[in-house]
Amino acid sequence: MKITATEKIIIYVILIVLAFWALFPFYWAFINSIKTPSQIFAKAWIPWAQFKPTLHNWQVELKTPLVRKAMKNSTIVAIVSTTIALMLGTMVGFALSVFSYRGIFKNVDIYIFSLTQRILAPAVVLIPLYILMKNLHLLDTIWALIIVNITFNIPMAVVIMREMFK
Repeated sequence: MKITATEKIIIYVILIVLAFWALFPFYWAFINSIKTPSQIFAKAWIPWAQFKPTLHNWQVELKTPLVRKAMKNSTIVAIVSTTIALMLGTMVGFALSVFSYRGIFKNVDIYIFSLTQRILAPAVVLIPLYILMKNLHLLDTIWALIIVNITFNIPMAVVIMREMFK
């Protein structure tokens, strides 16, 4: 089936509108972050262009010790959990793509089990995770965040890596 020029134009217009709809909140948040409070609520003719940019809001936030600590913790959790999930997901994905398992669980069963873990809502495992972290004495630690992030990221890493190695 050949796509006509009119259909292409309609598709591109729809894609541009959807991209604008998805990206505009990020743009608006950034623009408001470099405005003063009085500029944010001012009635300007062109609200996104009639202002003097300032980094004062960013400076105030970055001087706050709790914000710096939160950013440091977020960076550590993201780097460590992504690295570990990627390493483990790569090993499992490679094993599922190269070896064929016999017995009760076959490759497809393991793959589908891994995929269904991604569908599972995090709220379902909230109480068991709390009890587990309490029993391991990991409540209010960075390691609890890392373990939970790894747990939720491994299934996606397995899916991506298995398809890459096939």
